Amino acid sequence: MTHPKTIEAYDSLTGNQAGDYKRRFGKGNDVIIESKKALIEKDPNKQTKVLAVHRLRLEDNSEYILWQEEIIGHSGIGNEIKYELGWSDLCYWLEPIPRKEIKYNPQTEQNEVIERVDDLSQMKVHYLYPFNKENINLIKDKIKSNPRCPFYVKDVQGMTRTVTRGFSEWKDKPFEWLIEFT
Repeated sequence: MTHPKTIEAYDSLTGNQAGDYKRRFGKGNDVIIESKKALIEKDPNKQTKVLAVHRLRLEDNSEYILWQEEIIGHSGIGNEIKYELGWSDLCYWLEPIPRKEIKYNPQTEQNEVIERVDDLSQMKVHYLYPFNKENINLIKDKIKSNPRCPFYVKDVQGMTRTVTRGFSEWKDKPFEWLIEFT
């Protein structure tokens, strides 16, 4: 599912109307997840299970937490419903970078700068969960439903390593040590 802030950022651009993002770039998967979410919305016993947690380091040495979840519940008639939410659903949102065009307006006899987004190839990523004590505690609470949840470290070049000793090592060890020695 596309993060709501991504949709809002796209729809707020000059010339876009509410709902433009979904009409132009909406994915079939988003519709399916929204439907499944609605089916189990009222299930008091629905469960959220964290499937994997990543500690991501960017070029500027800032670190962020990313995770994936599986939601399991039952519909009103008792059918089991499952869906997964990934990083882009939970942990970051994308801001489209508009392309600027200069167009001549014959009515005003002036050049006007127009911002357009024709595709989503140029996007700025806004991560939501910095690697800090508050968000580490958030993850600690979330993994209670899956104590065997795997932990990873990942650098911006795409190198990923599994943290062999789990949560405590993932939260306490320096990133460099984890990426080189685990």
